[in-house]
Amino acid sequence: MGSEWLHSSKYWRLRAEEFRSKADACQFPQTRETLRDIANNYNELAQRAEQVVTLAELDKDARFKIGPRARGRGDE
Repeated sequence: MGSEWLHSSKYWRLRAEEFRSKADACQFPQTRETLRDIANNYNELAQRAEQVVTLAELDKDARFKIGPRARGRGDE
């Protein structure tokens, strides 16, 4: 996958805020709109990063709950 796997959601949210600030300071409407679009894309990356963490935690929890008995290696 892309770089959303490499950075936390906090990183992407900070980048989004940085580009929102740049957009607010920009005097050119088309450039301001583009900077806001970039900020929105960074927010989407932050959401994806959160989903990746959530799925990884769920997977880890599922493996913990399965344990050796569920795999047929426990006491019977």
